This record gives sequence, structure tokens and C-alpha cells, in this order.
Amino acid sequence: MRGLSKALLGAGAASLLAVGTHYANGAGTIDKIETDASAALAEAGVRGVDLSIARDPLSRNVTLSGISDPDERARIEGILRKSSNVGAISWEGELDIFDSEALATGIGNTEAITGASAEQIAACQQALDSFKEGKTILFDTGSADLSEQSLDLINSLARRMNVCTGMRINVGGHTDATGTDEVNLTISQARADAVAAELTNRSVAGVRIIATGYGSSQPLVEDAGENAANRRIEFTLDDAAAEAAPEGEG
Repeated sequence: MRGLSKALLGAGAASLLAVGTHYANGAGTIDKIETDASAALAEAGVRGVDLSIARDPLSRNVTLSGISDPDERARIEGILRKSSNVGAISWEGELDIFDSEALATGIGNTEAITGASAEQIAACQQALDSFKEGKTILFDTGSADLSEQSLDLINSLARRMNVCTGMRINVGGHTDATGTDEVNLTISQARADAVAAELTNRSVAGVRIIATGYGSSQPLVEDAGENAANRRIEFTLDDAAAEAAPEGEG
């Protein structure tokens, strides 16, 4: 029994030592991630943001504060994702976005896809259209791979969509008419799906998003060939509970 007790005590001590070493090494890793993240922000010229990572329990999840502008928040998130091994990113403090009073729906559940009034939907749609004017979501030629510049734009769009609660988000992919109808329909759907996936990666609830590819069937400019204006992603907001008017009405 005495030998067994010694063996058990030895095993217990070894386990505690292993746990302690693991925690120390883990804490050192988190310290490095936090240092690298802060250095990346400083190098990018970011000022006025506070960054912290939880130690108890150990986590790679970053909490930020000090910035209320949605575009600057999106830029900072992009910097952190590219340059450091951080986990989830969250913000403390109010978001300075659109006219918050005009857009607030009062729905606490950001996954809700019904409940916004027609006025709120119209206000959000106008704000999204205004923000996106002159900006284009770009893909590599002939593929659904998004450019880095486009990911930054999607960051900003996601911030705005998360304010517009109680609404469904229709993501429409469109091409020009340079390919066959089948090819155009396939790539437009793939591109709409890619944008939808990036929105969900940025905390826009997937249940709120419908991605649809239209190929070249809805051109902005009537043109039988290549036209950059017709290659686009469009966002349309509505209430999922809204029903189409019966045929013959309207």
C-alpha cells in the first residue's frame, strides 16, 4: 500500500506539473498573439483602439473598444485577421452607423427575419444602396474567388446589415452576356454563395440570407457582350413574412 501511495502521489504531482506547464506555455502564446495583434494595428496606423484577450480561461478571442465608426472597425478586423492568429473578434461600445434611430427595429434577436416595418426596410435599403454606390465587389476572372479589397467592403456591409434586424437579405449575383446561359447562371450562383458565406463569417445570421444567381438575365445595360456594369452583386432587403400579391392585383 505504501508503494502504491507513493506511485499515486508521484502521478498526481506529475499531472499538476504538466497542467501548470501547459497553462504557462498557453499564457505565453496568448501574450504573443496580443503583442503581435497590437503591433500590426500600430504598423497600420490604427490609433485609439483598446485590445485585450482573455486569460481566464485562456482564449484567442479578441475584445476591442474605443472605435465606433463601422468602416474603421471593419478595417481593423481585416488587419487582425490577416496579420495575427486571433480567434473571434468582438467590440464593446455603441456602433456609430447610419441614423441609428431611423434604423432601429427594436428586435433583440439579430437572427430574426420578420418584424421590420416597411419604413424601416426602405430606410435600410436606401442606406445600403447609398453606402455601396461607386463600390464594387470584385472576383477573379471566371471564378467566385473574392479579392482582398472586396472582403474589406463586405466587412462594412455586414456591419450595416446587422443593424438592419428583422429583415431578410437577398444576395443576387449577375454576369454580363459573354458566356453561355448555363455558364453565366452557374458562376453567378457561385459568386452569390461566396458573398453570402463571407457575410455569415462576419456574424450575419445565415437564416436571414438567400443567395440567388441570375446569370445575364437582368442586365443594367442592354448589351449583347462584355459590360462591367452588368457584372455585379446586388443586395435587396425585405420581410420574410411578406407575401406576393395574388395574380391580377398590383
